[in-house]
Amino acid sequence: SSSSSSLSSSSSSKKPVKEQPVLAQSLPPLRSLNNELADRVMVLPKTSFTLTYVDFRANLTAGYHTLRWIYAKDGSLSGGEDAAFIDMIEVSGTRFADDACTPCQKGTSTAKYGSERCDDCPLNTYANSENMTSCKPCPTGTYSFEGSASCLPRLACTENDFDFNHTRCEGPRPGTQLLQYHWLEPIICDPSNPASVPLPASQPLACGPCDSGFHRNERTYQCVACDSGSYTDGKGQGNDGFTTCTPCGAGQAAIKEFNITNFDAWMANSDSGCAGKCGSRGWRLRGDFIDSGVGHGLNVDVWFSFDVELYQPGTLSFQYFLNCSLCKLTFSTEGPHGNLNGSIANAYGILAKNVDVTLDLPIGPTTLFFNFNKQSTTFDSTEESRRNDLVRLNYIFVDGVQGGGASSCTPCSQGSVANQGADMCTNCTAGYQSNAQSTNCVACPPGQFSSVSGV
Repeated sequence: SSSSSSLSSSSSSKKPVKEQPVLAQSLPPLRSLNNELADRVMVLPKTSFTLTYVDFRANLTAGYHTLRWIYAKDGSLSGGEDAAFIDMIEVSGTRFADDACTPCQKGTSTAKYGSERCDDCPLNTYANSENMTSCKPCPTGTYSFEGSASCLPRLACTENDFDFNHTRCEGPRPGTQLLQYHWLEPIICDPSNPASVPLPASQPLACGPCDSGFHRNERTYQCVACDSGSYTDGKGQGNDGFTTCTPCGAGQAAIKEFNITNFDAWMANSDSGCAGKCGSRGWRLRGDFIDSGVGHGLNVDVWFSFDVELYQPGTLSFQYFLNCSLCKLTFSTEGPHGNLNGSIANAYGILAKNVDVTLDLPIGPTTLFFNFNKQSTTFDSTEESRRNDLVRLNYIFVDGVQGGGASSCTPCSQGSVANQGADMCTNCTAGYQSNAQSTNCVACPPGQFSSVSGV
């Protein structure tokens, strides 16, 4: 067909690209806008800014296509509007209106007269042809994701196919908790296979140690942060987590932190989920780490978020382990003082090693956002692909954070002071300097000055 359809902004709502001068002494951040087709990816040239709109054209084959535009920027600088604008989208070869009914595509069906759309096939069903009025159940020994045109064989279950959680620690001392196992949802393995690992029975465990900066409460048996101005490094506590927090002296600060190395339970203000053909409903607790789950299908996004609030400028550190054939880990932050976005790891082939990442965080509330994206162009039903395509986080560390606990006493730097039991060092004002012990600010003597706070 020679007809065309287009989507264009009106003259009253069009937002032109602002012209901005380029400063010779600065290097503008690189930005790119990707035009992604479901059957191929086209990366547009990276640029700092454009003065006018740029035309882009691509040939499409007959049939259905999903078009997606992805904007990305590096973290070198932040200037201008840090945005990309699309002024007009035009696709030729389409119809202006539905002058004929469109067949339901594979993986979808509808049984109603007058349907406005076709519905994806539910889990463990499929539609292997067009014009389907219902989806067929998968044969015994197979499974499918939502919207599937075929079913995949169920493999024997392994330890990767079940999840576990720890119940709350309960008294009497030293305290016990229950380790509970359950199958990952949706169940994509075959528990009846003789080669399958059976689901373990629940078992009681002694309560483990708390993370550094935290101790086990004698009344509730839960891990709680040390009081403000005191610390514990975790080394003095026994395996049950009971220990004593020690106050910091004057001239030192007990900076609150989260040093998360035990992943027996989800942290407060954390969340997880999955979009696409998900082999699990989100990230999983694994005791010594968390991971993005296994058994995912094509182009799936599995995200994990953690909300923190910093009372002073702080540092975020984490360690990830990425193991996949074609996938990506993206990390970003969201907060009132600006956002940080960027792909921190791309694996094309197997990247099976631990990688440490450290960056600064501003004062105020911030959401830490980790997203695992599986980009495989085909779904390999082999055990290696299903079991091993994942990313895991081995630890998460944030300091200067509300609700955290201190693991040490940090001496105040020159120009700042702290009283005994402080959780931060305070800068001396202009005209003053700290004494040798960083316990008091003293006025500059005649003939000397200090014009900057904290010097």
